[in-house]
Amino acid sequence: VEDGLVNYIGESNHPAHDIVEFMELAERRNMEPFVTMQEPYNYIERWIENDKIPVAKRYGMAILAYIPLAQGVLTGKYVDFEKKTWRIPEMSRADYIEGMRRRYFTDRNLKILMEFHEVAKELGVSDSQLALAWMLKRSENLGVTIIPIIGATSVKQLEEDLESLNVKINDDVMKRLEDIYKTETSQ
Repeated sequence: VEDGLVNYIGESNHPAHDIVEFMELAERRNMEPFVTMQEPYNYIERWIENDKIPVAKRYGMAILAYIPLAQGVLTGKYVDFEKKTWRIPEMSRADYIEGMRRRYFTDRNLKILMEFHEVAKELGVSDSQLALAWMLKRSENLGVTIIPIIGATSVKQLEEDLESLNVKINDDVMKRLEDIYKTETSQ
């Protein structure tokens, strides 16, 4: 930073209490503080809301959210919506990563995705567009800048994801999405 080779610095995957310590240390020693934290965050994985989002808010940090589509789970490609079951397309990430299946392919997440998909259909958007639009609206509601780090395997996917910037979610839809999430996580 002092040599001008780096403009901004951030952290990734440190516990919230460590981030506070880093920020206080930077302030005491007149050093460049972190301006971002890179963390996993999406509609079904939200544990950073408990501790890291308040830290980001306190220090004016932005969240760079990786896996904003839960490794493709929030796109709907792993759900057979008619049969209400999980499906694993051949050669997909879930086909060869067992840890991903253990992490995401739960009864709870299936129930969430079934209802989430219905909301997307009602709004006339794809599941991935709703997931990204939810994150942008959540950023607004939490008062913290959250920037999804999207990954795409085709130009078509990238264009679809970018279209989420035009999806406007009102407070009623946000409440409905929160109710879906809370109902399934409390069971």
